[in-house]
Amino acid sequence: MDAFALGNIQAMANADKSVPNLSSIVLFGTTPAGDILLTGDARGDHILSGLEQSGAIAKDAPHRLRLLKVQHHGSDRNVTKNYFERLPADICLLSANGKHGNPDQEVLAMIVDVAKADQRKPIIVVTNEAPSLGWLRQNRPPSQFDYSLIVRDPARHAVVIDLVAGSVV
Repeated sequence: MDAFALGNIQAMANADKSVPNLSSIVLFGTTPAGDILLTGDARGDHILSGLEQSGAIAKDAPHRLRLLKVQHHGSDRNVTKNYFERLPADICLLSANGKHGNPDQEVLAMIVDVAKADQRKPIIVVTNEAPSLGWLRQNRPPSQFDYSLIVRDPARHAVVIDLVAGSVV
């Protein structure tokens, strides 16, 4: 059996070898409200390495973000728990619609579990309702894990996030 069949999250996290995905543009920006990171479909280990090499973040230390756009529609093939520990975010944005299981349950659990361990109260914003969100609500209830889950209203064509107020429209 391979790592996927055995559910080896670490092996899956670095499994993405797709040239288009690995060619994603990653944007790190600084705002008065805090730093933002837009990730495309890049792998978490590559993002961390690039940010360290550029001097944007310190090696092996956490760097708090105001906003993290979680890469590759929240696929478990692109992140590890360490990624979320290194880049704790006040607001996590996931663009996904449930296709291919995205956002993956494991990724949502990592975001919530790491935030709870850090005693943070993240806002998780998702562009579309997906089966994994039902799993999250049931297995990591917002009232017990202290996070907010906001799903874009299907009648709206955009998500607007006020980085200063931390509000979502």
